[in-house]
Amino acid sequence: MQNPKVVKPNFFLIGAGKSGTTSMAAQLAQHPAVFVTTPKEPHYFSFNHGRGQAWYYGLFREGARCASRGEASVTYSQRSLWPGVAERIHSELGPDCRFIYIVRHPVRALESHIFHDKSRGHIELDAEVSSLISNDSDYVSARRYFYQISDYIRVFGSERVLIVAFEDFITSPNVVCAEVGLIAIRKSMIQVQGMSVSG
Repeated sequence: MQNPKVVKPNFFLIGAGKSGTTSMAAQLAQHPAVFVTTPKEPHYFSFNHGRGQAWYYGLFREGARCASRGEASVTYSQRSLWPGVAERIHSELGPDCRFIYIVRHPVRALESHIFHDKSRGHIELDAEVSSLISNDSDYVSARRYFYQISDYIRVFGSERVLIVAFEDFITSPNVVCAEVGLIAIRKSMIQVQGMSVSG
């Protein structure tokens, strides 16, 4: 019996966390030429690499006919926690991948991150923001956007990295679509009302 063809990703939405990656991934997945994995964050190149290629590439099998196949693991832009992700992607997939890095005002993103962690019991509800920032540098490190993306620029080149504000995606979605090699996306596909900035 012939083995099924291995289907691999060719674009990554790598963060930043709490900056709208969930919303952007959902909107891109509406495009007929785009496939986004379920789950959207496999974390294969950060902490799930041990699960193996068969598991990871199997997530993309349903997208074999799509021109653009991607995933949206925000751990790929948490360099202080998971170093070397850009190099692992390059080693395994080669130099032709494209990356989207969506950013949000760092203070708003920090507030969302802390609220998320409080709501899930990861930190005490009455914890002061000032103490979290001084005692947990991961909150601050995640907002050092150039530091987080610089490995991808160094390894893949700036022409393969798109840095975009979430608000710009709502108003100019074609910029993002062009970066992942898509035909123009219709404005009508972008649902603005009621969209939460999550992910």
